[in-house]
Amino acid sequence: MLNLFLIAVIVVIVIDISGITLSIKSSIKRLLTRGRMSDPNYSLKPIDCSFCMTFWTGLVWLLVTHSFSLWMLTYLLLLCVMTPVIRDVIILIRELFIKILKKL
Repeated sequence: MLNLFLIAVIVVIVIDISGITLSIKSSIKRLLTRGRMSDPNYSLKPIDCSFCMTFWTGLVWLLVTHSFSLWMLTYLLLLCVMTPVIRDVIILIRELFIKILKKL
């Protein structure tokens, strides 16, 4: 169960906070239009959706580790629904550290 939570945290950091999905989508659009357009203003699920990516990554994890059950699938789906909350908590912790460091 802890591993699924860690997967959700990693996915949220990579997809929602790092901004790497904008670079990937921009590169794909530039490649498909032969350099004429590079605007990343489109949806490319599951790459730009932390809910989707957490689900598929977690599902693969459950299957590879032979941990798949109805309970684990339900837990995984609850983690997927909580990805916006995980994102907000990570940003809150980051902002708190920044505030503490500024006071020092």
